[in-house]
Amino acid sequence: MVPSVAFAAPAPTGTHATAPSDNNNNNNNNNNNRRGGNNNNNNNNNNNRRGGNNNNNNNNNNNNRRGGNNNNNNNNNGGRGGNNNNNNNNNGGRGANNNNNNNNNGGGGNNNNNNNNNGGRGGNNNNNNNNNGGGANNNNNNNNNGGGGNNNNNNNNNGGRGANNNNNNNNNGGGANNNNNNNNNGGGGNNNNNNNNGGRGANNNNNNNNNNGGGANNNNNNNNNGGGGNNNNNNNNGGGGNNNNNNNNG
Repeated sequence: MVPSVAFAAPAPTGTHATAPSDNNNNNNNNNNNRRGGNNNNNNNNNNNRRGGNNNNNNNNNNNNRRGGNNNNNNNNNGGRGGNNNNNNNNNGGRGANNNNNNNNNGGGGNNNNNNNNNGGRGGNNNNNNNNNGGGANNNNNNNNNGGGGNNNNNNNNNGGRGANNNNNNNNNGGGANNNNNNNNNGGGGNNNNNNNNGGRGANNNNNNNNNNGGGANNNNNNNNNGGGGNNNNNNNNGGGGNNNNNNNNG
């Protein structure tokens, strides 16, 4: 009698046909409220592309007193081996509203977003970090220390090959309105944007637009130290050159 095929060795599966992906996701949410604080922490980690090692670290620390609203949105979409570190520290006094949006879309990119919001009375802090790069290293540091100040930090990093973008926004004011817009679009460019705003009632607007050719290095340093002054710094850099802009107001 012909033997049945029921006892035939099973065909190997394709589980090990491709290289495995090691995805490490660490989400730490610490919420300490006193009166009526609202904390919304959204951590979205979407990995797995062709055996990449993606490490996502999301740390949200919310410490409110009266009525503070904290919204932390961390979206990590890693390509090949992306490392994303998002640190949101919100320490609000009375009625502080802190909005931190970190969007990391990279192929092998290293993205570090540090948002430190220390508000006095009614400070509104908006930090938007958008990192879209292939092999890019993006470091965004937003430090907001104000009493009633409105701080808007927008960092847009669109790197080609090996672009390094460093954005440092330091806002220290009493009732100051600070708007920092850093737009880095480059292939192989190194962009360093340093915005330091301090004063009483001052309005500081810093716009840094870096559009690189091949291997351009752009350094923009805006230092605004004034009482009640309005400072507008617009730096537009394009082409494969080295551009150094130093604006000191106050």
